[in-house]
This record gives sequence, C-alpha cells and structure tokens, in this order.
Amino acid sequence: MIDDDELRLELSHAAEEFPVRGWPADMQRRVIRRRRRTAGLTLAAGAMAAAAVAVLVPLVTSSNPGPGNTMLGGSTASASYVGSSWRLTNVTKGANNTIVPASLGADMELPPDGRIVINDSVNTLNGQFTKTAHGFEVHNVISTAVGWVGGDSHRLAVIDALDTLAYGASYPTHWPSPARDTVVSVDRTRLVIQAGAFRLVFVRAGAATITPLRPGQSGYPG
Repeated sequence: MIDDDELRLELSHAAEEFPVRGWPADMQRRVIRRRRRTAGLTLAAGAMAAAAVAVLVPLVTSSNPGPGNTMLGGSTASASYVGSSWRLTNVTKGANNTIVPASLGADMELPPDGRIVINDSVNTLNGQFTKTAHGFEVHNVISTAVGWVGGDSHRLAVIDALDTLAYGASYPTHWPSPARDTVVSVDRTRLVIQAGAFRLVFVRAGAATITPLRPGQSGYPG
C-alpha cells in the first residue's frame, strides 16, 4: 500500500508532465501547424471559388441581350426586312391602338433594289428608301390618285400612318420631304416602325414581288 508521502510524490510528478495551465509544448506546436494548414486550405478554396465567379460573370453577362446585341435599327436589321413584303397589323398613336384587318390589304414591300411600294388600302405609293443609322428614309414618293370618303376608323388610321411613313411627320402640311422612319425592332416574322407619332406593326407576308416600273411610268393612273 502507498502511503501519503508516496502518493503526494506521484501526483507531483504527474503534474510536472501534464501542466494544468496548458498543453505540452510539442502538442501545442502540432495544433498550431494543423490550424495553419486548415486556414491555408480554406483560403485556397475561397480563391478558387472567386476565380470561378470571375469567369462565370462575363459569360452570363455576354449571353444577355443588350444594346449592342439586339437587332434594332440601322444596317444591322436591314438584312432582315429588305427583300420582303410586310402586312400591316397594328397602328398605335398615343393611347389609341387600331387592329388592321387583313381584308384592307394594307402592306409595304421593300425589294432589294431600294424601292418601296406601299398600299394604304386606297392608293398605291411608290418611292425609294435609303438606310440610316436607326432605320431608313423614304423619298421621291409618287401616288395613285384614288379618292375615298368614308368614316371607317380602321382605314383612316391606316392611311394616316402609312402616309406619314411615306411622306414624313410634317405631312400633309409640308410635303414632299424625306420621311425619316425608325426601325424599332425586327426579326424574321415581325417589323415595328416608328413614323412620326405613329407606331406601325407589320408581319412578314413573304418575299417582295413587285413588278419593276416600265420606262416613263409615273405610278399615277392613266
């Protein structure tokens, strides 16, 4: 049996090997090294994640349509609407929106040779167009001279909108003058044009099929 003196001596030796106030020095060094390795791995993982985000953000951004990626106006869109026949479906002026029945036959043809032919449901307008930075200008327009008197609001909206597209926003007080029209948007099936206060929506009806004018033909009847 161990007496009290021997027991106190053994406890004293044990306290010297395992201090109460801290871990052994070699154990502390191992713990510190392990924490440094863990922190290094955490920082490396964070750097890799940040690099991945930095690469991903430009890719996501470039996939979103922006002003430089959309087909709005000018020569970028011209290849989509030139050479086609377009049927007018809607005319909007301010808060008034007019749905244009197909039975009116209101349409516009833009053959590749730079001519424009417009049917405003009463008269046929022949002219020329040239592309601009935001759409096109219409000039040298001549028209048939069919008179019409009536109160059909759809037809009146069509005539006013297409005549503005052909002659300009100052029509009929000041004309003829180049009409500066803006291509708001265009794709393979739909064309939207701003002509003065009018917004005109067209749908593609096929390829332009107008017959070239004969020498000396003015476009006026007779």
